[in-house]
Amino acid sequence: DNILRHSTNVAIVATDPDWCIRYFNPMAEKLFGISQEEVIGKWLDQHPAMEPINPFRFGSKTSPLPESGLLEYEREYPLHHRTIILSVRITRIPDRAGNGIGYVFMARDITEVRRAEIYREKNEQRLAMLLEMNRKAPGLSEKELCTLAVDIAVSLTDSRIGYLHRVNADQETIRLVTWNAATLEHCNAVHASHYPISRAGIWADSFRLKKTVVHNNCPSEPGLHGYPEGHFPVLRHMSTPLMENGKVCFILGVGNKGLPYDQNDITQLERVGDEVQRFLMRWQAEEALREARQAAEAANLAKSEFLAIMSHEIRTPLNVLLGMSDILEESVLTSEQRQQLEVVNRAGEHLLSLINDILDLSRIEIGRLVLENVAYQPRSLLSAVENMMRSRIETKGLQFQVTLSPDLPMWVSGDEARLRQILVNLLGNAVKFTQQGHIALNVEYAPQGNLCRFSLSDTGEGIAEEHLDKIFDKFTQADASISRRHGGTGLGLAISRNLVERMGGQLKVESRLGEGSTFSFTIAMPVVEAPDSTVARTAPPPLTELSPLHILLVEDSPDNQNLIRTYLKKTPWTIETVQNGQEAVDCVPRGQYDLILMDIQMPVMDGYTATRMIRAWEQRESRKPLPILALSAHALQSEQQMSLQAGCDAHLVKPIKKSHLISTIWGVMSKL
Repeated sequence: DNILRHSTNVAIVATDPDWCIRYFNPMAEKLFGISQEEVIGKWLDQHPAMEPINPFRFGSKTSPLPESGLLEYEREYPLHHRTIILSVRITRIPDRAGNGIGYVFMARDITEVRRAEIYREKNEQRLAMLLEMNRKAPGLSEKELCTLAVDIAVSLTDSRIGYLHRVNADQETIRLVTWNAATLEHCNAVHASHYPISRAGIWADSFRLKKTVVHNNCPSEPGLHGYPEGHFPVLRHMSTPLMENGKVCFILGVGNKGLPYDQNDITQLERVGDEVQRFLMRWQAEEALREARQAAEAANLAKSEFLAIMSHEIRTPLNVLLGMSDILEESVLTSEQRQQLEVVNRAGEHLLSLINDILDLSRIEIGRLVLENVAYQPRSLLSAVENMMRSRIETKGLQFQVTLSPDLPMWVSGDEARLRQILVNLLGNAVKFTQQGHIALNVEYAPQGNLCRFSLSDTGEGIAEEHLDKIFDKFTQADASISRRHGGTGLGLAISRNLVERMGGQLKVESRLGEGSTFSFTIAMPVVEAPDSTVARTAPPPLTELSPLHILLVEDSPDNQNLIRTYLKKTPWTIETVQNGQEAVDCVPRGQYDLILMDIQMPVMDGYTATRMIRAWEQRESRKPLPILALSAHALQSEQQMSLQAGCDAHLVKPIKKSHLISTIWGVMSKL
């Protein structure tokens, strides 16, 4: 009796065989809230406080226990103004003969144990749900993300309804972001996008108090303002504010749980709210980055399109200017006239170089500059660069030294044209900024790693140390006064650095003011076998020995028509001219043409469409394809690719030299 009486965590009740209470320990008094005097000698079902351990709820009046004489169960029970979970064990007590002499009831409050288990399970469930939300988040809209978060809050708190409201920037109005799906099935109330918080009822208390608020008996709350039309009654409610920088951004709420909300529910809602806040902030930041990236891409695309249009509009008259200058050089000129013509040519070539630089920079910025990887002879490239630059260098009274490694292979793979561009840019700068002394180009090759190091040195003005970081920036020169003294746009080094980086190298500079500069870079130049088609290129025969051709010129510009006619005037080639692509499509089936020169940008029908329609007609009629050469002021590589995809055999970029046009026509025709 002493052991039973002093048991501190188990309520023990004993009855006789007729269920009359004979023993009631102190823990039973504490648990059930009644004294021994109130129950000793009374039947078990005579006092309402004994209802949680009354076995007659499970069986008949005569045999409430199973044959084993043992009954165990757990039950939630409202006691002392709270709900507890009882673990109950009822045992029949036999005598020596096996006859029942009474019953012992053992009841224990396991509320905290079970809540800890539920809390752990809810935590695991919450983590799993949030991980799943994190997985789905990149493909969700903001509303979809919020709806998923509300569903998680509803599930973890065993609620029936859930919502998320956004607090507007004025901190005075609120608007609904989303309800959970179950709520929408029973609610058709209209929610204003800017509902005044001052008019909101208890569901906005968490905003006012800036903490989680629970209402377990909503109908009795004085702050309940009633329901809008179409809204269903809320019996229990809990909401938590989502905060940023001391301000409430959202209100996450749930309602109508079957049992009162407890601390575990509060913890789960707050933790979900914290995670949702992080998700939303991250989503909004990522969305802002996406929008900024899209805006930047759109701006780059718009700039690229603008530059392409401007390039086209400038190249078109420049084609005529340089072309006619090319024709004039074949004329008999006085010395003064020839000098004047050279001035025109230099100005035109400089303008063309500037256009090409701006287009290259645009390609680099929007990621459309693609390097080729073809076999070429580095010694031939370097020899061509040396011959191109030597006259400019020696005209200024400078010495030009070129040193090539004996290990330099015969054939390598890479982008020959872009490497030439880099070397010409760097040598051009050296010529510009060197007034006396020398310029040196040194090329070293390491066969072990197929690495080639290029070093270009001069004895020019040099660059101050504080300006070394600026010189590779676009439209930037080391000193603003330089542009006034030497001219230039500051694009050459920016383009060269980007090209070197795309080749896998890094353009470096060493310089001291007044002592000259050295630019260097190292790139991979893998050795390759000589291509199978390494047949020496032959130039076209003299114009008078060319085979006769009948050419269809598709060109809307009268000046360009005149230029092409002038270019081909001394050849045995005849030209028929049409103004646009539609006229070309109409003429081809009726005419006898050997080749088509197709402008790209024309009214009525462009050159791409016309070429595709001509190729389709040839296929339908089983005709041999006519050679079609695109003549375009569009210089972007993507546009050249579009010409080839449309069916053109080659793409010539304006301005077009006479020799290049004739050589290309002859080359295409000689392959037939």
